Amino acid sequence: MQVHSGKYRRRKLAFPQNPAVRPTKQIVRESVFNILQPYIEGASFLDLCAGVGSMGIEALSRGASRAVFVDKDVSYVERNLQFVEDDYAVFRGTADQFFSRLKERFDIIYFDPPWNDRDLYQKSLKRIFDFDILKAQGFLVCEYRASLSDLLDDLPCAYKTYSYGRSAIAVFRT
Repeated sequence: MQVHSGKYRRRKLAFPQNPAVRPTKQIVRESVFNILQPYIEGASFLDLCAGVGSMGIEALSRGASRAVFVDKDVSYVERNLQFVEDDYAVFRGTADQFFSRLKERFDIIYFDPPWNDRDLYQKSLKRIFDFDILKAQGFLVCEYRASLSDLLDDLPCAYKTYSYGRSAIAVFRT
């Protein structure tokens, strides 16, 4: 796994060889950044349920001004950030803990929790909108298992979906 584009292009990213960990596929990362590219420069980026941090690092590589990484286990995020010279913050904890301490809003939020945790999806998506942490004209991108599209049914914002085999993303624009 490596950074696809930008100033950190071709930098290798560490990731666990644990089958329970599901890093974002290269095709999904490329697609997300093809969609967001006109909006990345100077953006604040939240990588919620960051895993290894590939999405936030890719955003910084492509010109985001700041990235915040949130995950219960940030050991791989911290390893992967060793070469990054941009403004970033790492928060070790759950999405709920992060929301309760939140002091900033973001231009782009990438949310990719464990696929089997429906409660985390629904609770966190609701809180993103309830806490108003997405700036006006901001983007929320949610990755989920394609078969779980009903997770998005009750959200207060229109979205567009894209499928990539078992993976899918929903892109919301406020």
